[in-house]
Amino acid sequence: MRQRIFGALCIIALISIVLSSFCVCALSYHEFRQSKENDIKDEATYVATAIETEGLEYLQKLAGTAPGNRITLIGKDGSVLYDNEVDAATMANHKNRTEVQEAFKTGAGEETRLSATMGQQTYYYAMAMNNGMVLRMADTTDSIFAAFFGMFPLMMVLAFFIFILALALSNKQVKWILAPLNNLDLEHPEDNEAYEEISPLLSRIHQQNDEIADQCTVLSRQQQEFNAITENMNEGLILLSLDSHILAVNQSAKNILAKDSSEDFVGSHLLAMNRNLSLQKVADAALMGESAQETFNQDNTFCIIHGSPVCEDGVVKGGILLVMDITQRYKAEEMRREFSANVSHELKTPLTAISGYAELLKNSMVNPKDIQDFSGRIHQEALHLIALIDDIIALSRLDERDITYLREKVNLMSMVENVAARLEYGAKAKDIKLNIQGAAVEFQAVPRLIDELIYNLVENAIKYSKNGGTVEVSVENTDSMAVLVVADQGVGIPVEYQERVFERFFRVDRSHAKATGGTGLGLAIVKHVTTYHHGTIVLNSIPDKGTKITVSFPL
Repeated sequence: MRQRIFGALCIIALISIVLSSFCVCALSYHEFRQSKENDIKDEATYVATAIETEGLEYLQKLAGTAPGNRITLIGKDGSVLYDNEVDAATMANHKNRTEVQEAFKTGAGEETRLSATMGQQTYYYAMAMNNGMVLRMADTTDSIFAAFFGMFPLMMVLAFFIFILALALSNKQVKWILAPLNNLDLEHPEDNEAYEEISPLLSRIHQQNDEIADQCTVLSRQQQEFNAITENMNEGLILLSLDSHILAVNQSAKNILAKDSSEDFVGSHLLAMNRNLSLQKVADAALMGESAQETFNQDNTFCIIHGSPVCEDGVVKGGILLVMDITQRYKAEEMRREFSANVSHELKTPLTAISGYAELLKNSMVNPKDIQDFSGRIHQEALHLIALIDDIIALSRLDERDITYLREKVNLMSMVENVAARLEYGAKAKDIKLNIQGAAVEFQAVPRLIDELIYNLVENAIKYSKNGGTVEVSVENTDSMAVLVVADQGVGIPVEYQERVFERFFRVDRSHAKATGGTGLGLAIVKHVTTYHHGTIVLNSIPDKGTKITVSFPL
C-alpha cells in the first residue's frame, strides 16, 4: 500500500511537470507568433501606404537597409514586380498563391507554409492596394516542434529539480497518511478513529463472522434447492471434472445410463457408470472446450446426450452432460413410418381390386351373367376404401391437438342404445344377442366422437364374437367417472398382442380381419377419442373366451 501511494504521487508529479512544461511552451509560442503576425500586418499597412504615397522609389530605398521581413510586390496579373530577397525576374507568377488569391478577392489574405526539412514555417500576409497591386509580407520562424526541442534541455533541467523535490514531499506525505493505519487496533476495530472513510470497513470486519455464518446457511439452502431441482428433472444431468470424474449426478441420469441406479457414482470415473462410446465421445469433446451431441441406443432405450464445457476466464474447468430419453419420440417416429407404409398398403389393396375388376369389364372379358357380381365386388371394395379413408381422416383430426370440438352434455346410455339399434341387423345375422344394462350417465363430451367410439367397440365385439354368442354392454357411474364396458365371447386376444391392438392397422389375424372387412383403425380411433376426453381405457382378454374393454370418462 505504501509503495502504491508513493508511486501514485510520483506519477502525478511527473505528469504535472510534463503537462505544465508543454502548456507553458505552447502558450508562449502562440503569444509570440500572434505578436509576429500582428507586427507583419502593421508593417504591411505601413509599407503599402508608403508605396502609394512615394511610388516604387520607396522600395528602392528599402533595398539598402538591414534585412527584415520579406517584401514582395505583385502586379494585377500575378507577376512579381519586386522582391527584396530574390530577383523578381526569376520568380514565377504568384496569381495562384492562396494568400494572393484571397487578397484579390477580399482585400487581404494569409497563409502559413511549413518546411518539413528545415523545421521552419513561413507566414505570408497579402493585402490589396488601391492601385490594384498586391503587397505581400513574409516572415520565417521556427515551428512549434523546433521551438520546443530548442527549449528541451532547459526544461529537462528544471523538471529534474522539481521531480526531486516532489519525491521528497511524496515520501513525507505517504508516511503521514499511513501512520494512523499502521497504528490501528484490530482487536477493537470500532474503537479506532483514524479516518472516517474506513469506518465502514472496520464495521464490516466486526460483522464478518456473522455474515460468513449467514452465507453458509444460504449456500446450504441453495445446495438443497439445486438437489431438489436436479433430482426432479426428467432429463439426466452429470457434472464432470477435467479428469472425467463425476462431481454430481441426478437420479434420472442414473436411471437412464447405469445398470444399478441405486449406486452413488459421485467421485467415480464416468466409465464406472456407463461405458458407451457415444457417451465418452461427448464427454471428451466437452472437456476439450467444444459442445457436442450424440444419439445412442441402450437396451431399447434411445437417448440424446448433449455436452457443454464449463469455462472460467476462457479456461475449461469441467463439463456438463445432459441426457434426454427420446424413446417415446423414437417410437412415435417409428409408428409414423409404419403408419405411412400401412396406409399405402391398405389403400393399394382395394384400389388394385377395383382396377382389376374394372379392367376386366372394360375389355369385355366378363360373362354377362357375372357383370352384376363384378360390379358388386367393385362397390364393396369402394365402400371399404371410403371407410378406410374416413377412419384415416378421423384419426388425423384427433391428432391435431389445436382443433377444438364443441362439447355438450351427452347421455352415455342413450348413445349406447342408439348404436345398438344401428348394429342390430349385423348382430342378428350372426345370431348374437346384444345385452345392454346400466343407468343414464351424463357428462360433457363431443357427441360425434363418443358415438364413433361406442360404434367401433360394439361393432368389433360383434365381428369377433362366435355365432350365437352374447355381447354385454354396460353403463355406470363409478367414482365420479362415466364407465362404459363392452364384453364379448369371441376369439380373444393373445397376451403378447394386447398392448398393440390400439396401434393403427395392427391386426392379430389378418386373414380373419380381411374376412370381416375391417380397416384396422377402429381401436386406434377409440384410444384417441378416449385420450381427447382425458379418459382411460383398460383391455382384458382371454384367448378363445372373449375380450372386455372398459372406457372411463371424468364427469
